[in-house]
Amino acid sequence: MLRTSFPPGISHTLLKLYGNIETHTSESLDWFNVLIAQAIVMFRNDHGFKEALLVYMSDILNGTNKPNFLGHVKVIDMNLGEEFPICSNCRIAPCSNNPERFNAIMDVNLVDEITLGIETQFLLNYPKYEFAVLPIELSLSIMRFSGTLSISLMPCEKQLNASDIAAFVFSFSPDFQLDINVHSLVGARSKLQDIPKISQFLDFRIRNWFIKNCVEPHFQCINIPSIWSATNEHLSST
Repeated sequence: MLRTSFPPGISHTLLKLYGNIETHTSESLDWFNVLIAQAIVMFRNDHGFKEALLVYMSDILNGTNKPNFLGHVKVIDMNLGEEFPICSNCRIAPCSNNPERFNAIMDVNLVDEITLGIETQFLLNYPKYEFAVLPIELSLSIMRFSGTLSISLMPCEKQLNASDIAAFVFSFSPDFQLDINVHSLVGARSKLQDIPKISQFLDFRIRNWFIKNCVEPHFQCINIPSIWSATNEHLSST
């Protein structure tokens, strides 16, 4: 469970470090972009990470939310792109619902081609199960994303067995831009290519998922583990 405020004195601490947040100029975040780019390069060159990501995506696509009119979904291609996200115009602002908590707000822009290719089947389950099967290949690419990202730090409630001391909470503003390119190939012999209805359906589902999970007032959390609890566990096991 997360508290909605920092300990008393955070405003005074911020004033010492940052000065007047209303007049402080925004930061370019060039140093941050370099670190993020290096991390992305390591992930792209790590074959173990790619294999783990393929397994993860396969599990997600074949999970309990998969429609019953689709057969097994096989991931056949994954391209993590060649470009890097650019963060800029970072500024500090108080949280709208809590003046003792502050957000780091920055602009994020990515122009690339990140692609996921899959194979599956449309199943016609009437008048009986799998009465007819229609093969389909899909290639979905994220071509551009831009938006305003808000990040804050929320301490966790003190609990006896708590292993996390805080969490990074992040969300995007509603005025984001997401450009998606979908290619489809349907059929076994006489194949239909790039059916508009399929592109519209996938675009809607992806955009709707992002809004419900990552766009204000919704948010995502990344827990920060306590180094002391990890140390205690190590000492108790030795």
